[in-house]
Amino acid sequence: MSSQLWRGPSAAQGAADQVTARALFRDREFRIYLIGQTTSGIGSALASVALIFAVLSISHSASSLGLVLLASRLPGVVLSLAGGVIADRWPRQRVAATADLTRTALQACTGALLLSGDATILTLVLLQTLTGGANVIFGPAANALVAGVAPFGQVRRANSLLATTTSIAQTAGLALSGALVAIAGPGASFLVDSATFAVSSVCLILVRTRVVPVRDGRGMFRDLRDGWDAAIARGWVVVYAVHLTVINVLTLCPLFVLGPVVAERLGGAPAWSAIALGYAVGNIAAAQITFRWAPRRPVLAAVTTSTGLAPLLALLGLAAPIWLIAPAAFMAGLQSTLYNTLIDSTMQSNLPDELLGRVGVVARIGSTLLVPIGMGLCGVLATNIGAATVLLAAAIIVLAAAAAAACCPAGYARLGLNRIPAR
Repeated sequence: MSSQLWRGPSAAQGAADQVTARALFRDREFRIYLIGQTTSGIGSALASVALIFAVLSISHSASSLGLVLLASRLPGVVLSLAGGVIADRWPRQRVAATADLTRTALQACTGALLLSGDATILTLVLLQTLTGGANVIFGPAANALVAGVAPFGQVRRANSLLATTTSIAQTAGLALSGALVAIAGPGASFLVDSATFAVSSVCLILVRTRVVPVRDGRGMFRDLRDGWDAAIARGWVVVYAVHLTVINVLTLCPLFVLGPVVAERLGGAPAWSAIALGYAVGNIAAAQITFRWAPRRPVLAAVTTSTGLAPLLALLGLAAPIWLIAPAAFMAGLQSTLYNTLIDSTMQSNLPDELLGRVGVVARIGSTLLVPIGMGLCGVLATNIGAATVLLAAAIIVLAAAAAAACCPAGYARLGLNRIPAR
């Protein structure tokens, strides 16, 4: 292979703790994968902002904006399980590259229609629905692919470096998005996003992975059942799945729906930008921690770190000064990346490679299905009992969920973070 890190346990284990980010980047397969994901992260951040202004440039209706945003999320609700099965039945780099090529074409069409003035709400709904479908296919395949492109014994560090570069890329994309929309219009942002997906697809085509799933001819429903059985059989996966659902639905939904409402009272867009910046810096800082930190009980460590979200929710509920909320946002961003990196590395290191896609989507299915409902209910609850009450309750739920997970023996499982998945 392209680097000495690929030689196997005898060559790699002794120097595992001395591996640097530069050494990881020298590995051909991981370097190509990293470049592709980082590049597409910039475009995705640009497009996320441009989509809102694209809708508002056509119709100033909030219902139209909600309809387009729902269209982009609906495939995730309907097709998420299928995405996991596909990731385990066909070569993952080909699945991910096909999804990226599809998104390249769709975002190019969206940008062209917007720049020509021919875009309508109906065409945006259609194009975003198709893009959302491609996202669903891409996600499980790309996530499971990390175990195949990371140098031997370096899954955790590979995820940490990915988290660092993608966080920086997305922060840069968000910072540039407003200026690009103002100067060239939202259509230009979609064309840039299309170009970044093209770069990512080329990188995925070029990458070589050690492990290729073998299709055995069984039906997709049988494959899905095998994934479900594998998830249920591992108590630590169940602990993670339940905890993730509670956190995403009952705490993150209030944060992202009601947080901007509170920020409006604290100074408007600049206040929310300060909060978002603190969160992003926390993401980047956390990746430096996970590069060096390998807890023996990673699931327990992950659910414990999630308590870092509570101060942000509580301070928003209390409408505290922004100089207090911004550091709390840093802590929230820190826990988010710590949590995701630890869990992703644990799954990639401890699950059979042929089950990675399916177990991953099964573990996240509760969150995928219920988050849209949670977002809708946040507004209703805030209207009836007040945004402050909802946010304070969410802060309490964060702590209660971590305590409940810590009471589950399965969460104390000793699991590796760096080995090649068992076959």
